[in-house]
Amino acid sequence: MGKLLDGFVRIVNSLSEKVGESIKWLSVGLVGIGVYEVVVRYVFNSPTEWGYELLLMFGAAMYVLSWAYLHYTDGHVKVDIVYNALPESARKIIDILCAIFLHLPLMGALSYVSFKKMWRSWEIGEKSIATTWYPPLGPLKTIIFIGILLFTLQTISRLITDIKTLIKYQRKKKSQETT
Repeated sequence: MGKLLDGFVRIVNSLSEKVGESIKWLSVGLVGIGVYEVVVRYVFNSPTEWGYELLLMFGAAMYVLSWAYLHYTDGHVKVDIVYNALPESARKIIDILCAIFLHLPLMGALSYVSFKKMWRSWEIGEKSIATTWYPPLGPLKTIIFIGILLFTLQTISRLITDIKTLIKYQRKKKSQETT
């Protein structure tokens, strides 16, 4: 069982890292589209129909696909003043309890809802009505679902790692007490 869990953690962490490293290139596309839109709008007085909406789509994709990477690298925001003052075992217990009672239920619900919305979007051929471009929303909703799913998997991976770390810490503490 340990090897299976270790393999799962390794795969999920690797996937989170690869996706996180890859999506930084979306920012280049985001800047390129933004610069193009500003130039054609204000220099040539000829704004595009697609620029604004594509900026939103790229930004949303970059945002949601970065969640798993941020969780993997521990880059999310915490109240570090309190958290860092605690001993490592207490921090792991807090992380485990938060993952089990807050994070996993929330991510499970978000995964379910985002899957339903993605499926429905493809099913009805949903299009955005924010501009006259009317792009399909299925691809964006698929990316949102994938980002949420990756974040959920990373949460499970992190939970496994935290439990293993806490067990190692407790065993080490016990062996020090007996010697």
